[in-house]
Amino acid sequence: MALMRASRISALVLLASVGFAALTGCAPAAEPTGQATPEASASPSPTGAESEAPASDGQTREEACEIANQAAVDLQDEANEALANQTDPAAVGAALDQVSAGLSTALEDITNSEVSSAVGDLQQRFAAFSELYKSLQSGTPTEEQISSAQTAAVDMQEAVTRVSELCS
Repeated sequence: MALMRASRISALVLLASVGFAALTGCAPAAEPTGQATPEASASPSPTGAESEAPASDGQTREEACEIANQAAVDLQDEANEALANQTDPAAVGAALDQVSAGLSTALEDITNSEVSSAVGDLQQRFAAFSELYKSLQSGTPTEEQISSAQTAAVDMQEAVTRVSELCS
């Protein structure tokens, strides 16, 4: 029974790492410096104005997504390394905390309200999953704890999907 629970916990951590990996590809590539596309130099079209127009705070959605994407890229290697070695629960917990902290740091630079809301939600869900994961390591997890962790992992995946859709 304990082995089955450990396998389910490992699967949840894998789900978390895959979700985070999906985020690293969410932002579109930036235009090369000094080169403008015809669309960028022309007046905004009614269909493209919403995604390119600065929010009331002056940061476009694309600019905010680039910050979120860079945060994900910066954290990805270290998080993958810790998450790949699930025999060290302390390292996995630290990696999850690191992702949450990195997203918090990125939020300091994201002023676009739409992207800030989505990334903030993702950060909160990562933090919640991290706390649940660590609580599962403090003894034999109950079915209720495992169920809560499964729900948290799904919530986190939904938050990753929201950011990915917003930034693609």
